[in-house]
Amino acid sequence: MLAFRVRPLYNPSMLKKNHTIVLVLTLVLLAGCTPATVPDAQGRLYYDDFSSRETRWPQSEDELGLTDYEDGAYRIRVDEPSYYLWGLTGEAFDDVRLEVDVETVSAVEGGEAGVICRFQDVDNYYFFILRPDGSYAALKMQAGELQIMYMDQDAAIQTGAAANHLSVTCVGEELSYSVNDVQLVEITDADFPEGDVGLIAGTNADGGMDARFDEFEVYPAVP
Repeated sequence: MLAFRVRPLYNPSMLKKNHTIVLVLTLVLLAGCTPATVPDAQGRLYYDDFSSRETRWPQSEDELGLTDYEDGAYRIRVDEPSYYLWGLTGEAFDDVRLEVDVETVSAVEGGEAGVICRFQDVDNYYFFILRPDGSYAALKMQAGELQIMYMDQDAAIQTGAAANHLSVTCVGEELSYSVNDVQLVEITDADFPEGDVGLIAGTNADGGMDARFDEFEVYPAVP
């Protein structure tokens, strides 16, 4: 499991683009990466429905929160204010499409959940999140500095305690983000050509986010 403390976390009410904030990071565990190049019979490079603990996603519970398998899904609950918990596959990918179902169980204002793409290390990666209030963001951590590449709200996002289907495509320099089959944003960025993928949930200053992830799929994508 990887976790990092954020002081300050960006304000979800600030629907601004290209806003930069410095983060203070605390490394808990970093999974090693190995290549994943051969698709399965369904054309996937990686798949997990979280029905078996043998897939070895982080399983932990303490004062910060919880990461564990639960009822055929993967649960990330974050109790600590301004904090993220995440899990990675431990593999390396270049051009991929990520698909996952995300259910918000409960959250206070500012809680968010989503996926990580092209993870290099704790200081360098992309991630794409949504919030129960219907807002979303495409984010980039580079050299330990957070960049909000795009941030907005959209009616396609089911609000409150609800489930949403996220789709993120990282192909060459093009990054696109869709929710419930509606494309929200497409961005051009060439800094990270490959890396690991994973799931993430976090909180703002008030703390409190509980999300479940299911049917996590990684497909090869063609530039």
